[in-house]
Amino acid sequence: MALYGQITDEVVTVSAPEAAELAETIAAAVGFEGEIVWDDSRPDGQMERGLDASKAREMVGFEAEVELEDGIDRTVGWFRKHAAAGG
Repeated sequence: MALYGQITDEVVTVSAPEAAELAETIAAAVGFEGEIVWDDSRPDGQMERGLDASKAREMVGFEAEVELEDGIDRTVGWFRKHAAAGG
Protein backbone atom coordinates (compact mmCIF):
# COMPACT_ATOMS: atom_id res chain seq x y z
CA MET A 1 0.00 0.00 0.00
CA ALA A 2 1.37 3.37 -0.91
CA LEU A 3 -0.26 6.17 1.03
CA TYR A 4 1.02 9.62 1.84
CA GLY A 5 4.45 8.67 0.51
CA GLN A 6 4.64 5.65 2.78
CA ILE A 7 5.22 2.29 1.10
CA THR A 8 4.51 -0.85 3.08
CA ASP A 9 3.60 -4.48 2.52
CA GLU A 10 1.40 -4.59 5.61
CA VAL A 11 -2.11 -6.01 5.30
CA VAL A 12 -4.78 -3.54 6.36
CA THR A 13 -8.30 -4.73 7.10
CA VAL A 14 -11.26 -2.46 6.58
CA SER A 15 -13.61 -3.54 9.32
CA ALA A 16 -16.62 -5.80 9.36
CA PRO A 17 -18.41 -7.47 12.24
CA GLU A 18 -18.06 -11.10 13.22
CA ALA A 19 -19.02 -13.54 10.46
CA ALA A 20 -22.36 -14.51 12.02
CA GLU A 21 -23.52 -10.89 12.37
CA LEU A 22 -22.42 -10.09 8.83
CA ALA A 23 -24.23 -13.15 7.41
CA GLU A 24 -27.42 -12.27 9.30
CA THR A 25 -27.27 -8.64 8.15
CA ILE A 26 -26.82 -9.65 4.51
CA ALA A 27 -29.56 -12.30 4.79
CA ALA A 28 -31.99 -9.68 6.11
CA ALA A 29 -31.06 -7.20 3.37
CA VAL A 30 -31.74 -9.70 0.58
CA GLY A 31 -34.85 -11.17 2.20
CA PHE A 32 -33.31 -14.60 2.83
CA GLU A 33 -35.66 -16.58 5.06
CA GLY A 34 -33.74 -19.84 5.17
CA GLU A 35 -31.44 -21.06 7.90
CA ILE A 36 -27.79 -20.04 8.02
CA VAL A 37 -25.83 -23.18 8.81
CA TRP A 38 -22.27 -22.97 10.10
CA ASP A 39 -19.76 -25.75 9.60
CA ASP A 40 -18.23 -25.80 13.06
CA SER A 41 -16.09 -28.81 12.17
CA ARG A 42 -13.71 -26.54 10.29
CA PRO A 43 -10.46 -25.93 12.14
CA ASP A 44 -10.35 -22.19 11.33
CA GLY A 45 -13.03 -21.28 13.86
CA GLN A 46 -15.02 -19.29 11.32
CA MET A 47 -17.69 -18.22 13.84
CA GLU A 48 -15.06 -16.55 16.00
CA ARG A 49 -13.25 -14.60 13.30
CA GLY A 50 -13.81 -10.88 13.38
CA LEU A 51 -12.17 -8.02 11.55
CA ASP A 52 -10.72 -4.86 12.99
CA ALA A 53 -10.02 -1.58 11.22
CA SER A 54 -7.81 -0.10 13.93
CA LYS A 55 -4.65 -0.53 11.82
CA ALA A 56 -6.26 1.32 8.91
CA ARG A 57 -7.32 4.06 11.32
CA GLU A 58 -3.81 4.32 12.78
CA MET A 59 -2.00 4.23 9.43
CA VAL A 60 -4.21 6.43 7.26
CA GLY A 61 -6.97 7.81 9.45
CA PHE A 62 -9.66 5.54 7.98
CA GLU A 63 -13.14 6.00 9.43
CA ALA A 64 -16.19 4.36 7.90
CA GLU A 65 -18.61 6.93 6.51
CA VAL A 66 -21.53 4.54 6.04
CA GLU A 67 -23.04 2.24 8.65
CA LEU A 68 -22.80 -1.45 7.75
CA GLU A 69 -26.55 -2.05 7.33
CA ASP A 70 -26.95 1.06 5.17
CA GLY A 71 -23.99 0.06 3.00
CA ILE A 72 -25.33 -3.46 2.52
CA ASP A 73 -28.80 -2.11 1.69
CA ARG A 74 -27.28 0.28 -0.87
CA THR A 75 -25.19 -2.51 -2.38
CA VAL A 76 -28.15 -4.91 -2.63
CA GLY A 77 -30.25 -2.14 -4.18
CA TRP A 78 -27.54 -1.38 -6.73
CA PHE A 79 -27.21 -5.03 -7.73
CA ARG A 80 -30.97 -5.47 -8.00
CA LYS A 81 -31.29 -2.37 -10.17
CA HIS A 82 -28.46 -3.37 -12.47
CA ALA A 83 -29.47 -7.03 -12.66
CA ALA A 84 -32.99 -5.96 -13.67
CA ALA A 85 -31.46 -3.69 -16.33
CA GLY A 86 -29.42 -6.57 -17.71
CA GLY A 87 -26.05 -5.62 -16.33
